Amino acid sequence: MISSRICAWGEGNRGPGVGLLVLVFVAMGLTGCNRSPAARIEDVLNRCAEIGRKANFMNMNAASKAHYIAASFQEIDVSGCPDDFRVAFQEHVNAWQQFQMAAANDNIVNNVIVGAVAGMTNDPSGIGQIQSNEASAQDAVNQTYYQLTEIAAAYGARVPNSRLQ
Repeated sequence: MISSRICAWGEGNRGPGVGLLVLVFVAMGLTGCNRSPAARIEDVLNRCAEIGRKANFMNMNAASKAHYIAASFQEIDVSGCPDDFRVAFQEHVNAWQQFQMAAANDNIVNNVIVGAVAGMTNDPSGIGQIQSNEASAQDAVNQTYYQLTEIAAAYGARVPNSRLQ
C-alpha cells in the first residue's frame, strides 16, 4: 500500500511530495520512457530486420513475402519514435504494400493476356509494363528504406544489416 503521505500534496508545499517524484521517475525508468530516440529507432529497425530474416526462410512468392513484411511492419509500435521517422516508416510500409500489389500482378495469366492483346492489336507497347511496374515498386521500397536509414543515422541510431532474398 502506498503511503498517503507520498501521494498527497505536501502540507504547505506548492507541488507533489518528493516521494511522488521519486515514484514517477522510477516508473518512467521501468517503462522505458527515458529511452533516447536512437534507442527507440534501433528497436524498430531491429524488429524489421528480424521480420526480413524470417521472410527469407519462407517458401513464398514475392507478393506473399511482401504482404507478410508489410503486415508485420504495420504491427510495430513506432509511437515512441520521432515524428519524421514515424512518417518515413509509414511510407516504407506503404511502399511494401505497393510492391505486393505489383508483384501479385506479375503472373502468367496477366502476362499471357498482355501478350495476346499485343498480338491482336499489333501494339507491343504493353509488353513488359507489368515487370516495369514491379521494378518501380521495388525501387520505392529501396528508396524509402534509404530514407529511413538516413533519418536513423541523423538520430545516432545504428542500422542493422538486413537483406531480403
